[in-house]
Amino acid sequence: MWRNKERRLAKLNEQLGKSLDDARKSGDAAHEALVLHYMGKSYEYMERFADALECYGKSLSIARSAGNRSSEADSLRNLGAVHEHMERFEDALEYYKQSLEISRSTEDRAAETRILRQMGMVCEAARQFDDALEHYNQAMKIAKENGDRSGELGAMHRVGSVYALTERLAQALDIYRKCLSIEREAGDRAAELKTLHQMGTVCQKMIRLADALEYYSESLRISREMGDKASQAETLRQIGAVQEAMDCLDEALECYSESLAIVHEIGDLSREAEELHEIGSVYEDIGHHEHALGHFSESLEIQRKIGDRVREAGTLRKIGKVYQSTSRCEEALENYNRSLTIAREIGNRAGEARTLLHIGKVYEEMNRLEEALSCYRKSLEIDREIGHKADEEEVMRAIEAASEKISEKKNKGTGINF
Repeated sequence: MWRNKERRLAKLNEQLGKSLDDARKSGDAAHEALVLHYMGKSYEYMERFADALECYGKSLSIARSAGNRSSEADSLRNLGAVHEHMERFEDALEYYKQSLEISRSTEDRAAETRILRQMGMVCEAARQFDDALEHYNQAMKIAKENGDRSGELGAMHRVGSVYALTERLAQALDIYRKCLSIEREAGDRAAELKTLHQMGTVCQKMIRLADALEYYSESLRISREMGDKASQAETLRQIGAVQEAMDCLDEALECYSESLAIVHEIGDLSREAEELHEIGSVYEDIGHHEHALGHFSESLEIQRKIGDRVREAGTLRKIGKVYQSTSRCEEALENYNRSLTIAREIGNRAGEARTLLHIGKVYEEMNRLEEALSCYRKSLEIDREIGHKADEEEVMRAIEAASEKISEKKNKGTGINF
């Protein structure tokens, strides 16, 4: 499915390339900017982020030369989105801020709401939660003033998400209840289903597992009434997670397997790979390493088939972790290095940093301390570059521990060279 989409997008880009040549030959700058916009979207979808940035950057230059403020704001927002995908959060925020300034100057309130919400999501991803809440609350206020119920609800849901992430779970549950009331009043069953699912997730975090099962079960009932197979699969997976937390592992695996069967039935290869990954993780947690490796390998095969390189890198890390936990260090390094190669090829700096940390830990287990320290330092450099404070702290601890081991060996006369 993904390969077919990729081929269609490549064909589209070929056609767009011809249109771009025509626009340039005719001197039609507005059409050139439009074509660059669509080429950027195509590259973004294909995760060819460097190409997307180039297209959006050229579109931005044209918009500025023409004094087209609306197009300038759109191009800035697109550039911000690509940097967000690449987890370059500071760059993303800078582009979004510039776009926001233009939207405010042109009094485009709808665009202002969207950008504030997007900025909140970047801050949320960067774990700058107070800033995220500030942006979401501004978006919610503007949407309410404009009578934009959809925008208001969207911002409310994001506020709930931040409360949940920061363990303010009672507040998260309270705002989701408000969302649910509005959605039921409007008869929006799809939104109601989603909110019930989120309430289940919050209760799950609060270890109110019976309440979580109740919310998830209600969400599952609605998804079945609506014939929403995708939502059924997702909710079954969450019910499985609750059953797992209750040590009902057979029931958990039954839910995961039912979810897997649904996504296989509807031909959603991406979700099928995710479900296989989830089942593998359960087997990993309970120490059934060969079962875990089997499911991870099946997931990896699908990810390669559909060209999902981001998740392929993640699954290779999981396989590496299983091998590492069974002291099969060479096999762990092989899979971690494959993951690292992909992360670098697709420009996933956060994934690169995480994988370097894992590689460093394997080297440390193998007593190859200088190589471990080198990996940790590279990981730290990337975390600082992209603003991952939480990961930075973990890497600093690893560097400190490895440095102490090296000093101890040096003092014992082992001859380690710095």
